[in-house]
Amino acid sequence: MALIVPAFERKHSKDEDVSSSIESFLLPPQKSDLLLLVTGSGSNNIIAPFHLKTFSKGHGPTEYRRWYTATEPYKVEYAYGFEPYFVVNKESLPPFWEFFRGRHLNKLSWVGELSLAGYTFHVDPSCFLIHINHKYFKDNNRKTRRHERKMTQEFETRFNNGYLRETYGGIVDRGSGSTR
Repeated sequence: MALIVPAFERKHSKDEDVSSSIESFLLPPQKSDLLLLVTGSGSNNIIAPFHLKTFSKGHGPTEYRRWYTATEPYKVEYAYGFEPYFVVNKESLPPFWEFFRGRHLNKLSWVGELSLAGYTFHVDPSCFLIHINHKYFKDNNRKTRRHERKMTQEFETRFNNGYLRETYGGIVDRGSGSTR
């Protein structure tokens, strides 16, 4: 079982530097305080679910609206692209596939493997984390795109159709969004 810790981030205005930090004393200490900052209006609406608008596949399966009122852990289904923050017993973890480094397929491939290995995903309604924003390196040059295509090809051939199929008898299906 993997225990999902819902992730949130500070909202920034369009002209604000994304890497500007938030003072730790402004971080909500408990869920009720966080919810006021997520659901509040105007200047009280300064926190949002992590990357939900920019990459909903990554954290959408957490089902944030359900979390807002949950008092008991609840199970969510794996879907391709899911890359939550989670807690697991490290004794039973499959090894991290180290070929995928940086921002391309690293966590996504590992969570897919956990699903194939039989892990279930449960969201803890009593905890959360605040992702501290930072600048993302966006390099759209030809060399970077070539490297990312190579990593995607590596994912399909060696990781997905090789290692995962041999180890678990299944693959992470990017088309259907599930494991099979």
